[in-house]
Amino acid sequence: MLYLILIGFVVQQSLENSSGGLEDVHRKITVLMKQVSVLNNELTMVKQKLTVQYDENQTMKQRILLVTDDNVKLTERVDKLSDENRIINNIVKQLLEERYAVNYPTSVGNNKTEEENPHRTEFETTVSERQLPNDMMKNLNNDDLNQFSKQKRLLLPSNTPPTTSKVAFSVSLTHRIQLGQHQVVEYDKVNTNVGNGYDIRHAHFIVPTRGVYLLSFTVMNVNGEYLYLEMVKNSEQIALVYGGQSDYNMGSETIVHLLEKGDVVWVRHTHDNTPTINGDDPFNTFTGVLLFEI
Repeated sequence: MLYLILIGFVVQQSLENSSGGLEDVHRKITVLMKQVSVLNNELTMVKQKLTVQYDENQTMKQRILLVTDDNVKLTERVDKLSDENRIINNIVKQLLEERYAVNYPTSVGNNKTEEENPHRTEFETTVSERQLPNDMMKNLNNDDLNQFSKQKRLLLPSNTPPTTSKVAFSVSLTHRIQLGQHQVVEYDKVNTNVGNGYDIRHAHFIVPTRGVYLLSFTVMNVNGEYLYLEMVKNSEQIALVYGGQSDYNMGSETIVHLLEKGDVVWVRHTHDNTPTINGDDPFNTFTGVLLFEI
């Protein structure tokens, strides 16, 4: 419509003002048509650029969403690692408290020593509440801990008969969970916990006495996604279970391992995929028993 109006205007002006007649009119119309064609080409190019820019914006939006999801997963992993570090710090603190209690037996708590509490086990003494000087945390090293253990054995009465601690636990999962990388399997049903070594709040087994343990864990997937679960001791892998790429595939592993008092053992997912494990029935379990002390 605009094109026709422009042509009509040019024709009218040409008839009124031009002395060249129809040839001048034809020449001006030709020039105008070329200009209109150029404008159409420019509009088409602008439209194409807008389309490309829109596609780029959509792609950028998708990338931002992916980065946001990755940040959420990273935050979750950092929280899990923080929990693991807190457990390890608590173990170190317990060892320091034990050393302090032996060196200064009359200054702790209710001023009762191990001799005044003959029925109190060594593990119960370790986890009892005591006041610990802050400057002891600065001087911790492996040599100090080893020397302290030797000194403590020398302090025991020579006529004290050897004792065998009773430690056994068995836990299972009662609901389905989707696992991320390094996510701890939080077994929520305690079937057996002789010796109170399993901490259900953090899904960790804290070793109450040095010895050789039999440890076992099982896994069953749900949707045919492969998965790897690892059993770790103080963040070091000691056993690995694989679940294959088929629905309700199951795997298990049993090991015999020497554990030190205060070691922390748990089960976690190790790969970067996000499989779901089955908790409808007690297929996913974690079990341990003390075979003998050393």
